[in-house]
Amino acid sequence: SDLKSVQDTKMLIAERVTPALKRHIVESRISFKHRLATFDHAKTKMRDQHRTARNDLKELQSKRDALETRQRANRFRKGLRGLWDRVTGHHRNIKKQNEAEAIACKTRDAQERQTLVTYQLSERRILQSKIKISRRRQAEILRDLRIDIGRYIIMSRGSEPLPQRQRRRRRATRELRKKFREKT
Repeated sequence: SDLKSVQDTKMLIAERVTPALKRHIVESRISFKHRLATFDHAKTKMRDQHRTARNDLKELQSKRDALETRQRANRFRKGLRGLWDRVTGHHRNIKKQNEAEAIACKTRDAQERQTLVTYQLSERRILQSKIKISRRRQAEILRDLRIDIGRYIIMSRGSEPLPQRQRRRRRATRELRKKFREKT
């Protein structure tokens, strides 16, 4: 007659399990904060690296532009030879060639910048995706733990948990209400 009833045993189990589940929630939140801190560090590091890469590219392009501009200017002869080039039309041809090369160089530089930015955006998107997945996973873990706590609290009160079908129906109703509130 030392055996307890099923109901008493359920209540005892629930009283012991509920604090453990609450500890799991706290531990899960702490673990998530650590993961978020790691992501924040990675995000900061990436931002700094991207900024440095863009500044390096800008500096490289600026130096290259100055060099190429000097090279194009050096194509023009000075003095009497330069005057002769103007008379013969050679100066005009060099000027057209220089203008075409300058446009090509500006286009090349713009493409290099765009390539860098596109690459950096894809890196950032990957990191953001990892953060989003981690947040979603954390939300699922906490939701599941809260559901379990709810079940054990109901058991500790001596009640029976709702049947699976009723729980699903209630969850679907809550989700519909939530979606409706988001739309309005």
